[in-house]
Amino acid sequence: MKGVLRQCRKYFQEKYSFFSRTQFAAAQDLTANVDDCLPDNVIENHQALVRTSLRAFCLQEFSAEFKLDDMMFYISCLIFPFELKQQLNEFIPKQNGFLESSKDLFGVKSESTVYDYEPVIDFVHDVLYKFSYQKLEKFNSIPELAYIFQKFKSDNRMTAE
Repeated sequence: MKGVLRQCRKYFQEKYSFFSRTQFAAAQDLTANVDDCLPDNVIENHQALVRTSLRAFCLQEFSAEFKLDDMMFYISCLIFPFELKQQLNEFIPKQNGFLESSKDLFGVKSESTVYDYEPVIDFVHDVLYKFSYQKLEKFNSIPELAYIFQKFKSDNRMTAE
């Protein structure tokens, strides 16, 4: 089962990588004729572009039944957890109601700071690399993560046929 979850991670990493390369190429084409393509805040612009690309990826790939910010967070936990930890402030929206479906599982309070979400990121990583059936059960009890895994299974069933 651990291998299947890692395949899920690799599948979405590759799918997002292809999607984002397409997005970045389109953005470069738009600025190719501009004299000053590299503004002073290149890093901030890159982060904004990554967030915009991830948002577009989630809109394309995942059901509208889940909050977009929640899906962006969970797919980020799966495909790039270390980068997510470094840029946590960029991924945690300021509005209330973020990750409502799983706050109780991790003891996250409604008035929590962004660093209260690090255990969620660590948990997803642990399911992949320190597997146990209890962790898998908890993983599947989070609707967004269960949906991501089901999407992986259904996409791979279609391509196998």
